[in-house]
Amino acid sequence: MYDSDGIMDLEVNVFTSSNKDAEIVGKEIAEAISKKLKQKPNFAMLFCTGQYEENEGLRKILDSVHNSLPDNTPIVGGNIAGFVTRDGCYARGATVLTVYCPKMNISIGIGKNTKRNPKKAARQCATMIKKGLNSNYKTKIIFSLVSGAEMPHIPGLGDATNIKSKLFAKLMMSMFSFAQKTAQKGVGREQEVLEEISRELPDFNLIHGSIMNSYTLENNYQFFNKEILTEAVVCLAIETDLNLDLRSAHRGEKTDINFKITDISKDRLFIKKINDKPALPEFLRLMNWTKESFEKEKLIDIIGRYPLTFEKNEKIFLRPIGAFIGNYIGTMSRLEKDEIFITKISEYDIINSLDDITVCDNPQFGYMVSCIGRQGILGLKIFESQEKIKNYFKDKEFLLIYTAAEGTKKTNEELDFFNLTITSAIFSK
Repeated sequence: MYDSDGIMDLEVNVFTSSNKDAEIVGKEIAEAISKKLKQKPNFAMLFCTGQYEENEGLRKILDSVHNSLPDNTPIVGGNIAGFVTRDGCYARGATVLTVYCPKMNISIGIGKNTKRNPKKAARQCATMIKKGLNSNYKTKIIFSLVSGAEMPHIPGLGDATNIKSKLFAKLMMSMFSFAQKTAQKGVGREQEVLEEISRELPDFNLIHGSIMNSYTLENNYQFFNKEILTEAVVCLAIETDLNLDLRSAHRGEKTDINFKITDISKDRLFIKKINDKPALPEFLRLMNWTKESFEKEKLIDIIGRYPLTFEKNEKIFLRPIGAFIGNYIGTMSRLEKDEIFITKISEYDIINSLDDITVCDNPQFGYMVSCIGRQGILGLKIFESQEKIKNYFKDKEFLLIYTAAEGTKKTNEELDFFNLTITSAIFSK
């Protein structure tokens, strides 16, 4: 896009390859960058699905992208479950978003060991970001990417998310905590990281995606320039004169099923009792599910379509179930209230929720983060959602990534940590 003097004032590109071979993916994206890129980007974001983990596939892709970009172009990114662009919907592939804007300042930061010490990692990241800030621009936003949940490998145990033994369940509670601090496996602690970053940088907006390798559920990878990391937070801070529209939506339907949590773990991730009764049997009774029919269901159908829900500050927060440990019910993120109701989500709710985020006039480009659970519910209807987004952006570029959790924070407001939503940062003039 050019200004009145014929000078380019905004260039946004999305480069993609879905080849099975990581080396070819890197080459295809590198060739596309060399052919199309007109200006040195302010930044690049690289995302890959989990199929490229083996044989140093991620290294091959990152090196190709890094070498094809102009020197010193900041790069951040990581593993995701899938993505949507103008060109298609991808469950396998790699994509690069580049943005050039002359009135934009960029600062990137990194913090390590997010599961072991989330606050320390957040402060490391925020300290790096502060060094590169410039207060001349009105719009400030952080794109945050934090290593999400990873399943610990426990010898002799097949699926750590569905343990029927009540005795083993009690042992697992302490084992999860131990694994989190030593091997850095288990729940991601992203919310704690983001809360600290928000305290350190209160005048910034924020949009978040939890990095997840949905292919193995074991190793999440984050990209920071030429580095490939695990258990890290990487952030891209943007200061610009472009306008920003930051939103979230889900359109889930509230049901008449509700209950009270009467016993919960200290970290508020594992429900022990519902209505003073063992959590899982009481949950099944409330849902009118038999144990037999419940065990035949796919976990993704349960966690995506029937999230536990609470209200806080007049906002609705969905919390998908992440594990069944004996009679305990584990969630993917903190349950911050005891009064819970069930929300039902359909593919039509997901498609219609796009109307709630595509509202600003004259969009120039968009970056969106949505939940892997929504990706699973949509199935082939994901192409309907893509078409709706394309119609809104018209000839402008956008990138939607699917992650393990999402979140937003507006300037000088509290962080909202979400699951099963779509969040969006849409830039306009």
